[in-house]
Amino acid sequence: MGTLVNKYSPRYNAISIALLLGVLWYPFQDVALRIYTSRYDISVFLLLFVSAASLVKSGSMEKRSFYFLAIFIGIQALVFSVLNFAPLHRFISGLFFFGGLLTIFISRHKVHYRSIDIYKAVVLVTFVSAVLCVYDFLVIGGRPKGWFGEPSYAGLALYGASLGLLGVAVILDIDRSRKIRYFIASIFFFITALMTLSTHIISYLVVFIFVIILRSSVRRILPILLLGSIFLYSLVLVMNTPHFKSRLDFSGYSDNLSTLSWLRGLDQAQAAIIASPVFGCGLGSTGFIDFNSINLYSLHRLGLADLNLYDAYSLLFRVVVELGLPFLFIIIIYLYKELVEFRRYIYSALFISDQFDIAVVFNFIFSSVLIVGSLLKEGNYSTSILFISVFLFFTSRSNRRYLAV
Repeated sequence: MGTLVNKYSPRYNAISIALLLGVLWYPFQDVALRIYTSRYDISVFLLLFVSAASLVKSGSMEKRSFYFLAIFIGIQALVFSVLNFAPLHRFISGLFFFGGLLTIFISRHKVHYRSIDIYKAVVLVTFVSAVLCVYDFLVIGGRPKGWFGEPSYAGLALYGASLGLLGVAVILDIDRSRKIRYFIASIFFFITALMTLSTHIISYLVVFIFVIILRSSVRRILPILLLGSIFLYSLVLVMNTPHFKSRLDFSGYSDNLSTLSWLRGLDQAQAAIIASPVFGCGLGSTGFIDFNSINLYSLHRLGLADLNLYDAYSLLFRVVVELGLPFLFIIIIYLYKELVEFRRYIYSALFISDQFDIAVVFNFIFSSVLIVGSLLKEGNYSTSILFISVFLFFTSRSNRRYLAV
């Protein structure tokens, strides 16, 4: 253990400082870099630096990872040359940012950090964002977003923090006073997330079910079922409000912009499957392929034909459009494998829970909510939400043992 600490985990160096800054900066989307009509969150570049620098510092890359990255770039260049759907600048942008996500994945076993520091940083900056959202809601009015670029991103982060803290309370064996504190903090984040009117409450629900399965498969199933029943009842009440009913109206007669954008993204994905089901239409091609859609015409009629056209409103749809169905299946397989490994970790942590287990559980559940939310309705590659979620999802569990002081 001493070797691991001395070699990999100095408390302060360029990589660890960049990582901490990247995490602390993730809500500050309003001060992102803006080039033409695109926005690039600063956290994205900091997390990319951490992953790339960690690979260089390790002095090695697995041959399998190298070949995978080389084949991926080669296929994308070929698809771009043959199909020629995407403009050159969109292709380069897509290759850089999606390639950045792949770099984070490839370097997941090379990145080492104190999980407790990252946990505290996420909770701190998300709490400050939540307080700002409460102020916006009570004083300014409307849908609060804090420092995030949109209320939707704010809601997703707050729901992630809420469920991460709730997961710590219900999964790990910690003392009762700490459980109560985590429950109270979870409720605060949840109520603040509701203020944003974000439909990412669905993302919360998806991962909430996973948390219930984790805990109920071990013991104390009745308290978890009671908690689940209370949450589901609250969810039904929320979904019956006019705002959420309009957002979830898929009848074909909705004038809700978010619903129309999501449905048009689905139409675009279906068209891409027909045009190029195996390799997709190429990075950057979203919004540039021909497809018929009544939802497209509806948005055009409302004067918002380009609204979310170029990100398909959903990462799931965008991956299908640009990379094809096989690549989507590969992503799902690796997400599933990480969930299985986390489940195994939980069984070992149940009886030895300490502050580092708390950090790992929170970081993993927090990132899981963000990944589900991105797949459902956040299609932008270059957001801090997506990068921090992929980073924490694939590195949280393996970094419990790096306990530098």
